[in-house]
This record gives sequence, structure tokens and C-alpha cells, in this order.
Amino acid sequence: MRVSVILPAAGLGRRFTGPGADDGPSKIEATLAGRAVFLRSAELFLNRSQVCQVIVAVNPQRFDDFMARFGDQLRFHGIKVIAGGERERWQTVAKALQAIDDSCTHVAVHDAARPLASAKLIDRVFDAASRFASVIPAMPITATVKR
Repeated sequence: MRVSVILPAAGLGRRFTGPGADDGPSKIEATLAGRAVFLRSAELFLNRSQVCQVIVAVNPQRFDDFMARFGDQLRFHGIKVIAGGERERWQTVAKALQAIDDSCTHVAVHDAARPLASAKLIDRVFDAASRFASVIPAMPITATVKR
């Protein structure tokens, strides 16, 4: 199994930064223990033997700024960066799917703003992906959900 990991990172993060904060860093660029959140998310996959590629799909209007700020780190880790979709997450994932290396046999999509997935969860997803055509991880809800 050779997995291409797509990290959609093209959102504006308005719930995180608040309305009118389009010029500041998005939630994926916020610092978590000294490194950007999206980089922490990528690190979940970088040293896995099954992973042949990591793609970060960023906001196309902020692509140049993003590369100026993080390009060196991304190149160091061998992470491919592409411009994501204009409006919706599915557009970002669709663009990233076009950038997958032909040698990859599987695709994993993981939100760039979720850096705290456990190694155990990823192991379980990759194991299931080796046996089934598609896999979606789910976790039990531990907090009260209200409408």
C-alpha cells in the first residue's frame, strides 16, 4: 500500500479568527508548540512507511504568501503544495486528487486543522484501507450535543 495524504488547508478559518480577519494568519497557520498547525498535521504522516506523498492544498488567494512563509519547511519535508479550491472543500480535494503521484495506490484525506489524531487511529484507518475499498474513521461522542 502506497498512500498519498491530502491535507485540505484552503479554508479561511473565520470561526477561528473571526469575521473580517482575512488578512491575518488562518487557523492552520497558528502556532502549536512552536510549529504551524498544518505542519503538525503533516507530521502525523511523514514518517509512515506506507505514505509516499503528502499534499497540502492551500487557499489560492494566499498561495504566494503561504509559500513565502512556509515554503522552505515544506520543501525540507518533501511536502507538495498546490492551490486549493475557490469556495468549497470538495473543490480543494478534487484539485489535490489531480496532483497525486501515479505510484500511489491509496488516498487519505485529513483536515490540516486537526493535528491531534493519534497514531493508533491512523494505524487502524490504514489497516482497514488495506482490506476495504473505502474507510471513514469515527469516534464516539463524549460530550453533550445540543441543537
